[in-house]
Amino acid sequence: MEREKYFEATEFENIKELIQESVKKHKEKTAFIIKHKDKKEASYENVSYLRLLEEVRQLGTKFYNLGYQNKRIAIVGRNRYEWVLAHLANLLGGILSIPLDKELQVDELESCLVRSKADVLVFDEKYIENIEEIKKRGNTKIENYICMNKEARVYFHTRTKRTRKRIIRSRTQGIH
Repeated sequence: MEREKYFEATEFENIKELIQESVKKHKEKTAFIIKHKDKKEASYENVSYLRLLEEVRQLGTKFYNLGYQNKRIAIVGRNRYEWVLAHLANLLGGILSIPLDKELQVDELESCLVRSKADVLVFDEKYIENIEEIKKRGNTKIENYICMNKEARVYFHTRTKRTRKRIIRSRTQGIH
């Protein structure tokens, strides 16, 4: 017996097609709502599908400029817009994305990073102590660390350099 269709679903070959089609259909509609807290005050920022795609492309371009094509990029962080940007930039750019559970303990996280053979780690500032501990141990093959911080900036630094280079200044100003 054939199932009754309730609506016509569009099939996509990959996530890239899905995102591009969503932008065509819903260009100016809200894809994400970002909550900003300032003490007791909260404000909300709408991110359109078009802006999401533009920022994903900007970050993906920056990843390519940094030589991350053919690399493995692990991502650890809370549910936040920057996490989504990093993951989609990887997926749309053909970079292997390794999303990891933010609740992993240091030893478990390190084990996942070793087993996944991650070259780059994008992480939430909330977990900086754990990442510093993993970095100090030197058991992973991670060459570059990218920290997403609360000022909506993403900082980049290598295993050998302590200086931090800003790669994303703000959500609205794009990649620098």
